[in-house]
Amino acid sequence: MPGLTLWLTADTDLSSQPRRFSDAQARMVHGPTYAASLDVRLPGCLIGAVRYPEYPLHFFEAGGYRIAVEGRIYNKTDDEVAGELGALAPSVFKDGGDPSAGVREWMLDAEGDYLVVLADLRQPRVAVLSDPLGRLPVYYRAGPRELILARECKFIRALAGDVPFDRIGWAQTLWVGYPLGQRTLLADVQRGPGGLFLRAWADSGEVRTEVVSLVDLNLEEKHPPGRTVDDCAEALADEFVETCRRLAARQASASNVVALSGGQDSRAVAAGLAAAGSPFTALTYDDGSARIPREAAAAEQVAACLSAPWFRLTLPAPGPSDVERQVRLKDGLN
Repeated sequence: MPGLTLWLTADTDLSSQPRRFSDAQARMVHGPTYAASLDVRLPGCLIGAVRYPEYPLHFFEAGGYRIAVEGRIYNKTDDEVAGELGALAPSVFKDGGDPSAGVREWMLDAEGDYLVVLADLRQPRVAVLSDPLGRLPVYYRAGPRELILARECKFIRALAGDVPFDRIGWAQTLWVGYPLGQRTLLADVQRGPGGLFLRAWADSGEVRTEVVSLVDLNLEEKHPPGRTVDDCAEALADEFVETCRRLAARQASASNVVALSGGQDSRAVAAGLAAAGSPFTALTYDDGSARIPREAAAAEQVAACLSAPWFRLTLPAPGPSDVERQVRLKDGLN
């Protein structure tokens, strides 16, 4: 997976840091179009990215801060995002204050799948924010002398050196198929929660890191007073259609494609796009699985009902090498 990479260290020997950082990034270069970059190079603070040309990730400067935005924010323009984050940055790093309320308000107002990194260009301190659902997985290892953060665990292990396995994480994976909570398969390497707000400072030979989740999903209060089930369903449908419209609008320069399996999730998205008046093409993958004929028949009917073009794409069945590649790409976490 492409994405951001970050290293904040209290080490005062700066000569080898860029080379070590680049060597760790090389583990994330998964194809000929991938390239690694070092976009912030300060004493004890290195921030970069590994990406292919079309990947949505960009850096900009605002008021003494270098800011990176990875992913998409659908309800704001790029200029609006840059202006809001530039205005938010001073409060994020303000000494003696608690910026959580302002950061949470921005998160809840920014609809999308994103990861944001803010770096102070005057002193070694950084902040990281994610969307409320944490749709772009990010991993970190916070110790007394360094913070390493990336979209892939392999970057952390390459930079930190000998990181032992997490025996509990392995046991949970063998039991239910994945580590529970924020565990990974590596000791002290955590997955960032949804609504991640991380701040870290390098000072006096140590690195201090604070990590909190600013979004608490309340699924208990399901019936607001005075609203019927039909009222709630209508409001939800309106919000869903508007969200589909925003997502489609961000792809103005390209075609929208729905991977239509025939199941409830993809057919709901297709219906939302159709209701929003956003054109799309439906595509169903056929890898020879026994379930495909039934799914393809349902997908074709859904596409016809919504007057959308539909195609069936035949793919070779996945083999052992494909499974091994996926394990390596996702560090055993998928």
